[in-house]
Amino acid sequence: MWIELSPHLDGLYLMLRRWVHLITVGASIAQNALRMGVDSLGELDIGDLGGLEEALGSGVLSLEELAEELFKVVLESPKAMSAELNTCLDVLKEGFELRRVQLIYLFHTDTWIGRLCGGVLYRFFEEVSVRDFDGLVACQEPVEVEGLGDSMRFREGLANLLGLIAEYIASFKEMGDRVLIHATGGFKPESAMALLAANLPGLGAPVLYIHEYFREVVRIPAIPLSPRLERVFGGLMDRVLQVDRAYRGQLEREFGGDLVDEAIKLGWLIEDGEYIKPSRMGVLIWRRLPRLKRRRLKRR
Repeated sequence: MWIELSPHLDGLYLMLRRWVHLITVGASIAQNALRMGVDSLGELDIGDLGGLEEALGSGVLSLEELAEELFKVVLESPKAMSAELNTCLDVLKEGFELRRVQLIYLFHTDTWIGRLCGGVLYRFFEEVSVRDFDGLVACQEPVEVEGLGDSMRFREGLANLLGLIAEYIASFKEMGDRVLIHATGGFKPESAMALLAANLPGLGAPVLYIHEYFREVVRIPAIPLSPRLERVFGGLMDRVLQVDRAYRGQLEREFGGDLVDEAIKLGWLIEDGEYIKPSRMGVLIWRRLPRLKRRRLKRR
């Protein structure tokens, strides 16, 4: 797969380890715009997403004009308007503090609303990259997933989404980048496909999802499938959980830098300056894995 980068991401920037954000795009921007009654929607008395899709498709409502209007609203209140931004903005800031180059890929449905929301998010990231992140964040052109917005082809669309995300994970992991899957946007089947892709054998990437009511971002680490469930991986996890915060250099000398990097990329461990500590969900899940493993052995 050929992945085109923004022109300014070259030279010294490409020498850094990048963070790659794969984001599923839902309709939250459009839904919130309807709820708020933004000017152009209020004038046409459009009350639901079905009516909005029809108005955009028929040309009664200009996609470009509405996108411009919603871009300004999202720029003023990003987290209030977008579930996707609720999940990823804090993570982008975290990467920026580590001075990481960060790439963003948006996956939206093949509908007018999908193109609308994907386009607004693309404009937003272009704007804040320069304003807030010193140009270290680059959002690529949104990716339209064929069949994902068609009720007659939805299953095929889900398979297409799975294939795309898996392909992107594989490509960027091969280049040594850290991949993060943001699965808040879209319906639950789309989130499920993103989670499945992140845990396919040979891939592995943490999945980020914001809780609908608690508004807290949950980071779900990728399950270390074989051959990752080797004794050395367990030893690394047990050691970090035992001390809670370990010096990175010491862990690399004992377990190897590649394994430490892999545990970070999968979302089990996180960087804290020169130290490494377990992620919150990593602690909870790892402590339950031995119990689950014993249960499987008993059934045999």
